[in-house]
Amino acid sequence: MSILIKGMEMPTKCADCLFIDYFKGQWYCHSINDILETGSSKRDERCNLVPVPPHGDLIDRDALIKDGWLNLHKEVIRMGGYAIHELPLKNPSIPVIIPAEEGE
Repeated sequence: MSILIKGMEMPTKCADCLFIDYFKGQWYCHSINDILETGSSKRDERCNLVPVPPHGDLIDRDALIKDGWLNLHKEVIRMGGYAIHELPLKNPSIPVIIPAEEGE
């Protein structure tokens, strides 16, 4: 399972990361669950942090499929094929997992 920490920027070096501790004279990274051999002046190549690119609402794809994406797709084609990408996303029964970021 993954987590998203809202407002957290991707650190450019381990020393700026929330998941690092200086313990008994060594840098310890909770993200990789190991001692950092490179210190804290740059990001360790084993870093598990992944940036989330700019995005709109991120929805549950499985819920979209379960809620009748194929039926809706057929209906849109029957209506002439317009708005095929917009209609399913306006369905209020499809849960938003991660809301759009402000300004997106």
